[in-house]
Amino acid sequence: MKKLFFILSVVFITASALLFSVSGVWAEEDYTINSFKSGIVIQDDGKVAVLETIVVDFSTPHHGIYRDIPLVYQNLDGTKQYTRIEDISISDSGRSVTFQRESNQNNVRIKIGDANKLISGIHSYQLSYRAVGVLASFTDHDELYWNITGNDWPVWIQSADASVQLEGSPITRVQCYVGLRGSNQSCGASINASGQGIFGSGHALAPGNGMTIVAAFAKGAVPIITVSAPEEAKPISLLYIIISALIIVIVTAFILGRSWWRYGRDAFYLRKSLHDPKQIESVLPLVGAHEPIVPEYDAPGTLRPAEIGVLLDEKADQLDISATIVDLAVRGYLTIAEKKDSTLFGSIDYILTKKDAELAALLPYEKELLDRLFKGRDSIAISKLKNTFSSSIKAVTKLLYASVVEKKMFVENPETVRSRYRKIGGTIAVAAGVLLVIYANNSAALPFAQSNFIGVCIGFLIGTVISGCVVFLAAYAMPKRTAYGRELYRQTLGYKLFVSGTEKYRQPFFEKQNIFMEVLPYAMVFGVTKQLAKAMEEMGINPDVSSWYIGTGYFNLRTFSNNFSGVAQSLSTAPATHSGGSGFSGGSSGGGFGGGGGGGW
Repeated sequence: MKKLFFILSVVFITASALLFSVSGVWAEEDYTINSFKSGIVIQDDGKVAVLETIVVDFSTPHHGIYRDIPLVYQNLDGTKQYTRIEDISISDSGRSVTFQRESNQNNVRIKIGDANKLISGIHSYQLSYRAVGVLASFTDHDELYWNITGNDWPVWIQSADASVQLEGSPITRVQCYVGLRGSNQSCGASINASGQGIFGSGHALAPGNGMTIVAAFAKGAVPIITVSAPEEAKPISLLYIIISALIIVIVTAFILGRSWWRYGRDAFYLRKSLHDPKQIESVLPLVGAHEPIVPEYDAPGTLRPAEIGVLLDEKADQLDISATIVDLAVRGYLTIAEKKDSTLFGSIDYILTKKDAELAALLPYEKELLDRLFKGRDSIAISKLKNTFSSSIKAVTKLLYASVVEKKMFVENPETVRSRYRKIGGTIAVAAGVLLVIYANNSAALPFAQSNFIGVCIGFLIGTVISGCVVFLAAYAMPKRTAYGRELYRQTLGYKLFVSGTEKYRQPFFEKQNIFMEVLPYAMVFGVTKQLAKAMEEMGINPDVSSWYIGTGYFNLRTFSNNFSGVAQSLSTAPATHSGGSGFSGGSSGGGFGGGGGGGW
C-alpha cells in the first residue's frame, strides 16, 4: 500500500507543478506601470504597425514583463474573426532585450526579460509589431477598433494614451472608451491638424481596466485583409486516453491486489479433517480451502450477538446494537415494553426500563450501551433517542471493535483498516479530479500541448480518479481475521445453520424451550428471525417472555423483531445542520481587436 501511495503521490506532485506553473498563480504584484503609450500606423498594405512604449517601475527585483495579445475574436453574430501578429521586436530604453514568443491558437504571449537575470527600478520597454486582419469594413466607412492596453493588467497604469494615423489619408472620425470590460465611459478623442487620431491624453487605469479606441477612415483607403482560421489542432486521441488510463488502473490494481494478498487475506487452520490434531496455521487461499460447516448448537466461543455480527461482516452496525439491546433484556438487565399510539393506525414505540442487576459480567461495550441509553434515568422511550444517540452509537461500536480485537479475532480493528484505505482512496480520487479540471482549463497554455500529450495526461488523471475509487471500495475487503477468528467464523456459520434451520434440529428446543429467547438476538444478527418464528409456530412452542417483554397483546416473535429493528434503526439518525460590431454603435472598453493584458514575472 505504501508503494501505491508513493507512486500516485509522484503523479500528483508532478502534475501539480506542471499545472500551477501555467495557471497564473503569482504573489502580490509589486510593480507599477507609469505610462502606456501606443503609436499606431495603418499602412498602405492594410497591415497595422503598433509601437507600444510601456514604462514600468519595479519596486522589487523581477525578470521583466509579458504582454498578451488575443488572436481570435468573437463577433456579435457569433462568428469568429482571426488575426495574426508578426515582425515583433523589443527594446529597453533603446537597448535590445531578450524576449520569447509563446503562442497557441487563441493568444500570443510576448515574454520580455532574461530568466537568469533580475532587474529593478524604472524600465522603458518598446514593443514593435504588426497586426494583420484587424481592420473592418462597413457600408459608409472602414475602421480600426482596437483595445490599446488590454483589460487584464493586474496593476495600475498611471497614464495611458494613443495615436492613430493612416498613411496617405486622414482619420475622419474617432471615439475612445475606458473602464472595465463592457464600459462605455468616454476617455476623450480628437483629430489633430495632421489627420491623426489622438486618444486618452494620459488617462489613469485601475487594475482590470483598459482603453479601447475607434478610428474611422474613408472606405477603400487601404485593403481590408482577412486572416483565415489557423489549422485546427488534431483532436485528442481517445486511444491515448484509454491506454494511459488503463496503465494507471492496472498498476493500481496490481499493487492493491498484492497488498490484499499479503495483508488482507484471512488466516485459517489448514487441516485434513475437522479434528485434525496436526492442523497448522496458514493463509486462506483463493480456492481450495477446506472449511467444513456443521451445525453448532451454541454460539461459538461464548460470543455475544454483536461480536458475532462483526465477525460475520467485519462491521459494527445498527443491527448489532439492536440485537444487543434485546440480548441484554433476555439476560435480565432491562425490560422492553411495547407502546402503541391511541390512534387507529398508531405507530409502535418501545420503552426501555433498567433493571437492578449486577453488571460485572457485562463486556465494556455492553456497559457503555446501558450507560448511554439511560444516563442516570430508569426508563427511556426509544423514540426519544432519535437525533441524539448517534454519538453514543459511535462510542459503543468503538468498544465493540476493541472487544473483537482483544479476543484476537482480527489482526487489527476492521474499521481502522477500512478508514485508512478509504482516506487514501478518497484523497487520491478528489486530488486527481481537481487536477483534471485544472489541466482541462490550462492545457492549451502549455508550450508543448500537442494532442497526444494532452490525451496521455488526461488519461493518467482519469485513471488516477478511477484508481482512487477502486482503493476506496477495496477498503471493505482489507480487514483480516486471524486463524482463530476464521475458526470462530466457520463455527458461526454452523450456528447460523442451526438457528435458521430450527425445524431440522428440534430436539434441543424441546429439551429447553427458553432456548428460543436465547437465540433470538443471534437470529436478529443472522437475519433469520422469520425462520425462527415459523419454527416456533410449527413446533407449537410459546416461550415465556414475561421476564423481559411487556406487550399490548399476544407476543409474536416475527412482529416484534420487525417492529423493534425498525424503531431501533432511528438511533443512528443524526440531527440536520444548517449551514465585434462597430465601435461607433455600442462600443465599449474591452471591445475590438488588440486587448489582452500582461503582467510581471
